[in-house]
Amino acid sequence: PIGLYEALVKNIYDESCGHFMDPKTGKQLTLEQAISEKLIDPNSVRLKDNSVYRDISLLDALRTGMIDDESHVNVNARKLTLREAFDFHPESNSSRHL
Repeated sequence: PIGLYEALVKNIYDESCGHFMDPKTGKQLTLEQAISEKLIDPNSVRLKDNSVYRDISLLDALRTGMIDDESHVNVNARKLTLREAFDFHPESNSSRHL
């Protein structure tokens, strides 16, 4: 699996639909599917969950709705694409935190 930030840089992530393209099959995958198919490393980034005052994994962010099924990240009552979320937190470009 590759890191989430690497997927953004390599244009595996399609911002217009929020899906990831599997380079081997050409199949469009949701973030949850991309993690389950081992395309994306679920531990490649951590998200700050202010409701519990700790960092959470991509899978936990999906489970809690912090990231929705179209790969939008809920930040300060705003829905951001994954790319926008990285841009919103420039220090996260190390690929560890969103």
